Amino acid sequence: MMDRKLIEETIKVVRENPDAQDAEIQKKVEDIVGYTGIPFVYKYSIVILGILALTAAFAGVIVLIIDPTGASKIPEALVAIGSASVGALVGIFAQTPNNDGK
Repeated sequence: MMDRKLIEETIKVVRENPDAQDAEIQKKVEDIVGYTGIPFVYKYSIVILGILALTAAFAGVIVLIIDPTGASKIPEALVAIGSASVGALVGIFAQTPNNDGK
């Protein structure tokens, strides 16, 4: 395992020298920092959850437009799907807590 101080110093040097074009240095930093791209699974789940949340919201609005007196209520299943999809989106975008005392 690499020394944390060495890793932090290497990252600092590379960030302070944006003109550094050495591909080997950039590769090492990427290996240290980790993959920064978003895996396709997250992209698809964000799209699907967003569509579910918007569909539930629009369906609720349509139910209220069709019956403005409020006699018919929005189905609980529709509310549950919308709430769950919004909660899942928040869970995806929430930053994980850092346990190193910062």
